[in-house]
Amino acid sequence: MINWKLRYAALLALQPSLSDPARRVLEVGSGTQGLARYLNRSVVGLDRVFDGAVNPFLEPLRGSVLALPFAAGAFDDVICVDTLEHLSHVQRPHAVDELLRVASSRVIISGPAGAFAQWGDAAYAEHIARRRRPVPGWLQEHLEHGIPSLAELLEVVLRCGYPFRIHVNEGGLQHYSGLIADNFPFMSRLLQLHESKSTPEAPLGRARGDVPYSYLITIDVASPRRTTRDIPRPAQVSRVPNDKSSGRLQIFAVGHRLDRMPDIPGIRRILAGAHGSLRPAVDSGILCDDSGDAIAHRNADLSEMTAIYWVWKNVSALDAVGFCHYRRYFDFRSESAGSSRETRLRGPEDVAEHRFAFADRSIIGRALADGAIIVTRTTEEGVLNAEQYMTAHFAEHYLAMVNCVVARHPHLARQLVAHVGDDGFYGNNMFVMPWADFDILCHYWFDCLFSLGEEIALGHGGYQSRVLAFLSERLFDIHIRWLRDSGRRVAEYPLFFLESAALGGEA
Repeated sequence: MINWKLRYAALLALQPSLSDPARRVLEVGSGTQGLARYLNRSVVGLDRVFDGAVNPFLEPLRGSVLALPFAAGAFDDVICVDTLEHLSHVQRPHAVDELLRVASSRVIISGPAGAFAQWGDAAYAEHIARRRRPVPGWLQEHLEHGIPSLAELLEVVLRCGYPFRIHVNEGGLQHYSGLIADNFPFMSRLLQLHESKSTPEAPLGRARGDVPYSYLITIDVASPRRTTRDIPRPAQVSRVPNDKSSGRLQIFAVGHRLDRMPDIPGIRRILAGAHGSLRPAVDSGILCDDSGDAIAHRNADLSEMTAIYWVWKNVSALDAVGFCHYRRYFDFRSESAGSSRETRLRGPEDVAEHRFAFADRSIIGRALADGAIIVTRTTEEGVLNAEQYMTAHFAEHYLAMVNCVVARHPHLARQLVAHVGDDGFYGNNMFVMPWADFDILCHYWFDCLFSLGEEIALGHGGYQSRVLAFLSERLFDIHIRWLRDSGRRVAEYPLFFLESAALGGEA
């Protein structure tokens, strides 16, 4: 079946060493064929039942994933494909513990997870029912037990303490196309022709931009487990004296066009991506991000982050620093505490009326003196953060960020999972904070962004070219969550959004 082969294609491509006959391999939930069908080598297969002819390379054994009948470390590789979703929510962590117990090198888990799979399976079952056909048993179990969310899946793996990496296994279009294709008997003949060439490739490729149906997680059991003692302590709380006359607080507004950068009292303008662009007049007071230690040439994929980097590397003698954008500013009006997240300013007269509330030094000074960090209120996405990003952008990039944070900044792993499973985040990269906190943030921020820039294929063109800027907002949210969870006060304020007319024309 095409659907069967799609389950294993990404796994086989990612882990070619599974073909090594010297490696002891166990597949839990193998069915009668499983991975042995594509490896053409001995594989121990465990399942509750074996209906039909068993593949000659599979060594079948009846049993349960909740009580594997093997000694600790009995296998190099333990594979579990499309199984966890057939267990109840409370059984899944124990099942993963059992997989880890009997593995000595790695555990590879794949299966459906997240909102796209949840919606897709429900819609597929409804489609079958409308045609007055019985819903397959495997699909009934999916609906009965509930497809795990991506956050739940990550939480189950994270609690084990081993390093891991996550990738897309099947795309949504890819998965359901395979299911539908298998309903046509003549397709089996075409699949036989495909498999006769001993190719491990998927007969239906996953399109770039396809949202995930299932995920593939590889857990490195050979590496030491992390414990809570290994988690770094939170950053030291920094307080800034409430001295409005000191002049050691500076808020920057980042823009990319000189004709879209309004002059706001108390805010210093900086042109991002200034490399090769029209430069501001010397007496304008507008900074450029292409001198000294600069990355202005990377503005196409980093967007406002090139200006933030420039301030971090080239500005000194500040006690505190803040950032807003040419069309987004903090709303520090006293009455804004109960308002919505965003107030739209529709013309120059609106900007003139409220511009002194964009950078109210008295409010900022009190917050910083109290040890707080100022951010905007969280977004209101109406969908979980992971799926929101994958709907608008590429799933592979988001998962690359997940892998990067887990590997390079594991103390943020809990906040990463919270971000994945929440339906709002601290967006827009807007903040005011002590310089010491800004320095800590930038070390983490640019470590991740530069690492992701090496891994992700950049240069998509158009809107999607700003991939690192999109990810920077999610990285920022994870860091702020960590500070908040560590006891740091996070002061949330709404924002002003300047529409095109308020900027003087089209954006």
